[in-house]
Amino acid sequence: MYPIWHIDHPKAGNVRIEDSQIFIQGWVATDEPTLNLTAINHPEVEFTLTHHPEYRQDLNLPNSTIVGFITKVSPDLVGDSPFLETRIDIGAESFPLHIPLPDASWYLEDSKAHRLKRIEPYLRCPTCKGDLTDQGETVICNECGETFPKTDQHFDFLTEELREQFKIVDTDAVSAHRYDGLAMNYVAAHRDGLVLDCGAGYRESPYPNVINYEIVPYSSTDVLGVGERLPFADNTFDVVFSFAVLEHVTDPFTCAQEMIRVLKPGGILYAQVPFLQPYHGYPHHYYNMTQAGLANLFDQTLETEFQDIQAFGEPIFSLSWFLKSYSEGLPPKAKKKFLKMKVQDLLQDGQNYFAESWVKELPEHKKVELACTTRYLGRKPDPLPSGDSL
Repeated sequence: MYPIWHIDHPKAGNVRIEDSQIFIQGWVATDEPTLNLTAINHPEVEFTLTHHPEYRQDLNLPNSTIVGFITKVSPDLVGDSPFLETRIDIGAESFPLHIPLPDASWYLEDSKAHRLKRIEPYLRCPTCKGDLTDQGETVICNECGETFPKTDQHFDFLTEELREQFKIVDTDAVSAHRYDGLAMNYVAAHRDGLVLDCGAGYRESPYPNVINYEIVPYSSTDVLGVGERLPFADNTFDVVFSFAVLEHVTDPFTCAQEMIRVLKPGGILYAQVPFLQPYHGYPHHYYNMTQAGLANLFDQTLETEFQDIQAFGEPIFSLSWFLKSYSEGLPPKAKKKFLKMKVQDLLQDGQNYFAESWVKELPEHKKVELACTTRYLGRKPDPLPSGDSL
């Protein structure tokens, strides 16, 4: 299983210097008991490794081995490479880990203007895919004539028509996730190219080669729009990310085809979606997917490299999330009774529990969030009388 890792230092705007050395600190989470780190491009760099089982609860990784790493490197290395290229050895397997060094030409505290300048030549009208002309505070489509706002923070292709068509509403919800090791390696490998983070959420430290695409104007958002109408030219991106996004779009099939369209031949698409997760809205939640369902969106066009279950997607997260949310929705007396039950007490057929207070007293919003199934009844309108029109 690919390891999860995180860099605490150095980060944009948060570089520590100790003894005239750049301080590097982070952690790796794996499903194996031991690991080793080696700096490939600078073998003289040595890491101090420390096991941290106490972090399992905070990181919500109860079954993982969590190892912190610390080292210091000379500032002279910064001019040599924007990354400390490191190898993680776990058992018989090895994985690359690129640690970004604080080089102002790469890992910028504010790379917003750089990203907007890089993506502008590849922008296209989301309606007709026509070329655009920059008019200062707007860009205009050369074919259909539609204009789109432009600021020093983002390009805005989230028109009122698209908002209505794809049910986009304003939200105060903040979606913020870290890149895993595999994603970070693709960012590093294509630092001279372009990566699309489709549905990026809020990114604390954006990278100059990653275009953050969103429906929410976070400070890190570069382009506003919907996934079903990507405002980019064909074959633009070396890599496309879609992390916990496809369940929130009204038409995941069209969104998947759009991501494929803007991906270069030979490019990588890296997607992750929920299967057994409760309802959660950013601002809406439409479709969870099986592993086969996720593949079905892409494998008729793309060559599948692999599919697997990440550490933070293990079944234990489904169990703990459902049980915690269920218990938190109950009134105090029913909750107390529910929490005293053992696992084996919950293994009967569901109908055997209908008389229990912790079933009868669960509020409606929790039933919607955690339902085993949901249903729909609709009626097709009668045709209008002859001669009438809407």
